[in-house]
Amino acid sequence: MTQRRRSSTRRLSYSEARGAEATHAPLPERPLHVNDLPDALLLEIFRQLARLPPVTTDEEQALYARGVLPFRTFEFPGECHPGLRAYPFLAQVCRHWKGVLESREALPALWSELVVDFSHELITGVHVPVRWSDVRPSDEEFREAFAAVRLQSHRLVDFVRERRHVLRRLTLTNSEGYWADDGEFVALASKHTFNLGTLGILLGMLGQLEELSIIHCNDLFGSGSPLSTIAMLRGLRSLALEDLQCRIYREPLAELGRLTQLTSLAVNSTQRHGVFVFGIDCLPDTWKQLGSLQSLELRGNALLESLPDWLPGALPHLQSLDVSACSRLDLRCITAWTQLTTLSLQAMDLVWGATPPRLLTQAQQHGIVARVKQLPDLSPLRRLAALNLADNNLMEVPPWLLKMAGLEVVDVSGNFFLECKQPLTQLQTFKRLRWLDLRAVHVEADSTYWSPDKCTTMQHIAALAKALRRRNRHVKVMYDTS
Repeated sequence: MTQRRRSSTRRLSYSEARGAEATHAPLPERPLHVNDLPDALLLEIFRQLARLPPVTTDEEQALYARGVLPFRTFEFPGECHPGLRAYPFLAQVCRHWKGVLESREALPALWSELVVDFSHELITGVHVPVRWSDVRPSDEEFREAFAAVRLQSHRLVDFVRERRHVLRRLTLTNSEGYWADDGEFVALASKHTFNLGTLGILLGMLGQLEELSIIHCNDLFGSGSPLSTIAMLRGLRSLALEDLQCRIYREPLAELGRLTQLTSLAVNSTQRHGVFVFGIDCLPDTWKQLGSLQSLELRGNALLESLPDWLPGALPHLQSLDVSACSRLDLRCITAWTQLTTLSLQAMDLVWGATPPRLLTQAQQHGIVARVKQLPDLSPLRRLAALNLADNNLMEVPPWLLKMAGLEVVDVSGNFFLECKQPLTQLQTFKRLRWLDLRAVHVEADSTYWSPDKCTTMQHIAALAKALRRRNRHVKVMYDTS
């Protein structure tokens, strides 16, 4: 009797358990469609997507976009605005999304930053027909449509006017043209009506603007300088003039001295353009008023021969300095900036010690003079965390560099004459080191096989990389393996 009662109890418990499972069994879930999301969540998704780097970038570019490298290089020049994007664009999204993006709630969430890529806007105008929404037009169709497209400046002004109260960061790029997929330059001089007058109207509405970038817009400098207009934005904290292919003289450059709240300033020229050199040749005295600067970039200004003696004292808060490709610049005053944490001296024909014999031989064969400059001892810069010495003429790693244990990022790539005759054991003690670039060093004319000296160099580099990764697997050591 007891056994039968226990069996019935077990059967009852089992049936109750099955009933409970049936009662609490989850209902089949209906797939959640993105259109079912609340508008607030949809806006947050768009806001986060805007912060991601392009998915087509390679590993190093993506790392830079996430802030791994504190300086720019010519190989990875930093964040490139997507410009000629793929599909879809705003004219082709559904009405619900377009309504959300143009709503009042979207203004502070999405429109604090605006990138005006003139080439992208014209390409977008070509692709507006719905029949091309997911199929690329033929070359003939594209040329015919592109010839009929024209960007009116009043549309841009009206677009900015609607967002002027929340807009804090503005980028203007590619107003003079863009490089097409076939490698040809497409000039846009007759494709839009944006000029210095329009720029003045645009900036006049943006009295609260904090960051301004003008990239590849040399047509705006061709008819006069916009710097006096830009200098009226007294609240500006960041100004970047990129890819300049014109001379910037002292008088208009002096206007920037009125931007006393600037913390970041970049006046960068194209590195080389045939036999021409561009950019600035001196720094005006009015820059003494830029005492809040923390970052200064003067890349590619091949006419700049010296920095004023008063500059280190006038910029006591400067932490990042980039004078890459300023091939004539005298570097003797660099060590006066003892507070620097980032220094970029890329492509400046620097040597440490004697001039490489191979460089002298190559110059003699081509009938030119080998232009070199001595790299100063940077050991007084005790706070330095990032150093870029890429694309110079170093024959060895400077001995003072091996004693700067506070370095986190070091780039000596592209020094073709650099040899490592001794193990780089000192670098193994750099506890903060997280990025070391030793690519394209000890480059020999005969690439079919490595000479004994080349083998020694690569063995020491490989041993260093292995030791660093054994200590910290997150250290990035880049070097050639073939």
